[in-house]
Amino acid sequence: LSHLFMNTDNPQYEPVQAEDYLLKALQLQIQLHTRQEESANHKSLSELYEQMQEWEKSLQHLKRFNELQAELLSEETKYKAELLDQQRKIDVIEREKLLQIARYQEQERMLHSILPSTIADRILDGEQQIVDLAKDISFFFSDIMDFTSMTSSMSPEVLIQDLNRLFTEFDRIAKNHGIEKIKTIGDSYMAVCGVPQKREDHAVRIAEFALEILTVSQTFSIGTYPVHLRIGLHAGDAIAGIIGEDKYSYDLWGDSVNIASRMENTGEKGKIRVTEYFKQLLEEQPHITFTSRGEIDIKGKGLMKTYFMHQSNNAWSVVPSFPKCR
Repeated sequence: LSHLFMNTDNPQYEPVQAEDYLLKALQLQIQLHTRQEESANHKSLSELYEQMQEWEKSLQHLKRFNELQAELLSEETKYKAELLDQQRKIDVIEREKLLQIARYQEQERMLHSILPSTIADRILDGEQQIVDLAKDISFFFSDIMDFTSMTSSMSPEVLIQDLNRLFTEFDRIAKNHGIEKIKTIGDSYMAVCGVPQKREDHAVRIAEFALEILTVSQTFSIGTYPVHLRIGLHAGDAIAGIIGEDKYSYDLWGDSVNIASRMENTGEKGKIRVTEYFKQLLEEQPHITFTSRGEIDIKGKGLMKTYFMHQSNNAWSVVPSFPKCR
């Protein structure tokens, strides 16, 4: 209403009436703390008093208008600064979350690279102690004959490079056969089948794995020396679990593990030595044959019959007893 009455082009131009409405509006704006509207009202009053040639009142309201504009600008600047500060804090939190996610994903990747997948998942799910009784599983042990003497004069770089190539190939073959690598110690390689994933054909898988490993290893060398393996196999029960807190290690313990290790370290170059029990598990496999090697004394077990395992001459015509894992 005030703006209608203060419009000089309006036939009903009435500055006194406009002043009355503006002052009433100003009182309401002050009571309601609507400072933006109050500032605009002071500007209108300044312009009205200028029309009425009341210069002192015009100057007072113009001054108050400028004061309010400065205060509003300061508050807006402060508000924007607070918003900016809040956004920075949010950005820091978001970056920290992304870093935590990245760290967790890296930990997950590392765990899955050094542990069986199912065991890594159990740790990531918060399981504190992992101990399983593993029944009916097969064990593989191998080492390189004369490894210490053949590498005594070899450069460390060549040794590690060639050994890494060999064991990387072992890992690839193990994956194809559904075999779980447990660990390497020096030139020794330990693997198992039937744990943590149960497999009814564990003995066949580990036997075919061993035969392929023996064949493939003959194409490798450490430095200038050809690789000659001795391999030991056995089957039975064991305790499987995780040891360590910061550096996890999945391992197996028990008599069956020790017997399999004994088959390896009493073996011969280029041979796969197995126990009589392991041989019995494979008697229906026409592509695998055995040669008696006599008895050996196993600590705590006494004399045990042992055999050398071979791939029969007609192995290539035999249909595999299980599909290879892809």
